[in-house]
Amino acid sequence: MNLHALVDTALLLVFLEIDDPRDSRALLAFLRQDTECDMALTEEILTKRGKFKELIAFFKKREQHESALKLLQKLAESPQESGLRGPEPTIDYLQELVPDREYQDIVIKYAEWVVKEHPRRGLLIFTQPEAKRDNQDSYIPARLVLKLLK
Repeated sequence: MNLHALVDTALLLVFLEIDDPRDSRALLAFLRQDTECDMALTEEILTKRGKFKELIAFFKKREQHESALKLLQKLAESPQESGLRGPEPTIDYLQELVPDREYQDIVIKYAEWVVKEHPRRGLLIFTQPEAKRDNQDSYIPARLVLKLLK
């Protein structure tokens, strides 16, 4: 582990010690920055402490969308209270990816369970007007969405 990764991972541990368990804003702010925290160690630490929102933020910043969406799907049905139950966190995450064609396969893959289990809410992934869609060419092709809905 290089020095930057060592320092950032040590900072993560400090934030975990000083952070208020009911309010993780400082930790979230840190994880949403460009850090060099060790990926595997950070995932292990945050998982053991049940810091799933923070882990999702870490994955998102690192563009580890598949890992974030797998975790969101698992937590959606988990009896454990994480604040990430139900389809809404997955819908919100996918809405942010929809405008980028690079992620269309991931969006379709993880939208499938939402649309099957929560059809009306699942449609919001593709139809929510608040989604940031500046470029019409960046939409997921309608044929892929229709195939998912069939």
